[in-house]
Parts: sequence; C-alpha cells; structure tokens
Amino acid sequence: DQARLVASAVTTAFTRLVGTIESTGQPVNRPIATAEVILPPTLPDAPSGPRTTILFAVAVLLGLVLGIGAALARRALRDVVDTPETLAERLGAPVLGAVPATRRPPKHPAMLAEPPVAVRGRRARRQRARAESYRRTRAALRSVAGARRCLVLTGTGADQGTSTVAVDLAVAFAASGDTVVLVDADLRDPSLGELLALDSHVGLRDALERGLALDTAIQRWSPGGIDVLSAGSPGSRPSELLVGERLATLLTALRERYDHVLIDTPPVTDAADAVDVARHADGAVLVSRRGSTRPDDVDVASSALNLAGVTLFELGSLAGAAALLTASARLDPGVTGLEANLAHVKRLHSARQTL
Repeated sequence: DQARLVASAVTTAFTRLVGTIESTGQPVNRPIATAEVILPPTLPDAPSGPRTTILFAVAVLLGLVLGIGAALARRALRDVVDTPETLAERLGAPVLGAVPATRRPPKHPAMLAEPPVAVRGRRARRQRARAESYRRTRAALRSVAGARRCLVLTGTGADQGTSTVAVDLAVAFAASGDTVVLVDADLRDPSLGELLALDSHVGLRDALERGLALDTAIQRWSPGGIDVLSAGSPGSRPSELLVGERLATLLTALRERYDHVLIDTPPVTDAADAVDVARHADGAVLVSRRGSTRPDDVDVASSALNLAGVTLFELGSLAGAAALLTASARLDPGVTGLEANLAHVKRLHSARQTL
C-alpha cells in the first residue's frame, strides 16, 4: 500500500510540473504537451512474479537437453565393448551366436521358464526368445566344438553372468537328451550350490583333496535333469588344487561318464584358476556383458587363454543388453589359427540350428 501512495504522489507532482512548464500564461494558447493520469495506481490482486509455470517448463527443457547431451557424451567417450563388431575385432574371430541378458538374475533356467505356445504377451515373448537363444547357442557349440565336450566357462570380469549361463547351457544340453554334469570350479567364490539349492559342503574340493568318490560328491538336480559337482567344503589355497594331475584325472573320469562336462570358473581376468582348468579341458566359453566389458579385459582374457593353448571363437552378441558368449576350442597340433578359424566357420554355416 505504501508503494501505491508513493506512485500516486509522484503522478500528481509530475502532472503539475508538466502543466507549469508548458503553460504560456495566456488563456488562448494551449500547452504543447500535457500530462494526465489515465489509470490511478492500485493494489494488484496477484504477484507479478516469479512466473513459476514458465520457469518450471524452461528448467525441464534445459534438464532434458543437458541429460541427453551428457548421455551421448558418455556413450561416445566410454571405452567398452558395445557391439559384436568390436568384440570380433578385439578377438579376431567371427560372431557365431548370442544370449540375451536379463535385468536381474533369473529365478529359473531359460528352458524351464519357457511358457507354452498358447501363452501370449510381452513377457512370454521374452522368455521364448531367451530359451531359443540357448538352443541356437547349443547348436553352435556342437558345430564348433565337435567331439570336444569338456568346456570351461569363464568371464571377462565380475558380474558377467557366467554361472547363470553355465546352468542354462547345461539344462539346454540335457533337454536334448544328453547327459550333463555341471562342475563348480570357482573355489574362491562358489555359487552353484546356493543357486541350485544343493548341499555346498560336498563337492569338487573334497574329491580333489580327500579323494571322495564321484558317486558321493556328485548331486542330482532333478528340475533340470543334470548332475552337479559343487565346489564343496570351504578351504584355502584353491589354485593349488586345480593345477595338479588330480584334476586331469577327475575330468577324464567325468568325460567317460557324461556327454558334456561344463565347468564354471572365476573370471579369467581376476584369477589364474580358469586358465589352469582350461589346460585340462577341451576348450572354453568366454562370457562378457555388453556395455560393461572393457577392451583391455578382452585382450587380457584372450592372451591368457591363447597362452594355455586355446583359440577363441565368438558365440555371440545381440542388440540391446546382452551377454556376449565366446566359445574357444583347443587346436590340434600342426593346425594354424587361421586354418582352424576357416574350418570352424565353414562347419558352422553348414550346420542346421535344430533342437
């Protein structure tokens, strides 16, 4: 109200001043300029500012622009394996297959969670796509590996989903009528026993360290139709258990019993255990998650497995979030890496991706 009074006094004084200056003193002459009040000062019903709606809209628009710019800049600057072509270039091998990743660890293997054909919906389509990807991976592994049935599964780093992939592959092979044993050779951080709700106090360590019979150490996981050799009782110095001839003898015995021997190991970039086991196996499957694997990790994994006599063959990438699988197979003496690559690629193209 004080501002209104001041404005009223100013307008009154200003009109008088203009009248005094422009007045000629003659009643017949009109002043050149006049000043009058058109609207007197009044109190406003609402504040003139700030205009919160406009400011909020501008802030939202500016935030979207900055967020999109930051996301694009991060994607352009981050040094990760984000495409199948990048992974193929780092490893020097063709892409052969793919397995979609999930937002969270699945509760059931893909083949067991696949809904009936009559079930419709987005979730059902995703589950069928995941199950079908493991069927394609199974067909690709059979084509690439041939008679090599003892495979090591390892990752390019932590949280790559290696154990999940190992279970899914084991169930996929079992679904086709093959006999499968899944071995948890991650003695540092075992997970298969807990993942499959099996006894974690008897398994691989007990068989290697105490000479426990395989019939006693191996457990049956009926839902997936597979046998499991868990890590066993806890202990120290896991690497020493995996470098001796006892492991080679155990794997030989498993080869004689089963059509497929799948071995879950720690990441090849974190420990030497995967390489030690791969020396006694027929090949390896390298698991890496798209968008989180660094090229340096791929180089380290490739070099380590190549030093162990294993040549890499990629088994996949998929658009969107995906787990990238790379299969590797030990070469026969006298066969060069290029010749082996070409031979495996020809075999893959001639193979039929059937159940």
